[in-house]
Amino acid sequence: MSTRGRDLLSYHVALSAFESAARCGSFHAAALQLNMDQATVSYQIKKLEKHLNTPLLYRRRDSVILTDGGQKLFKSLERGFASIELGLAEIARDPHGNP
Repeated sequence: MSTRGRDLLSYHVALSAFESAARCGSFHAAALQLNMDQATVSYQIKKLEKHLNTPLLYRRRDSVILTDGGQKLFKSLERGFASIELGLAEIARDPHGNP
């Protein structure tokens, strides 16, 4: 695996936390969905923002709003997760890999 691939994998929890917070509209809802506490969701997103050197969310008292960069990342993650779900469904239909 390339260094870039390993780097991306090290951020899988942060990417999931961001995607969930963006989709749900709050850290609280994301934390419930991901079965982690709100502080962990916040930490993971801050870690991702630091890595990207850009804010992804505007934090409000009880909600979050995507920045332009956050919108771009969210759209990319939606496409990526949809592709992964399709791949998993294909494998589940034929677990032995028969054409």
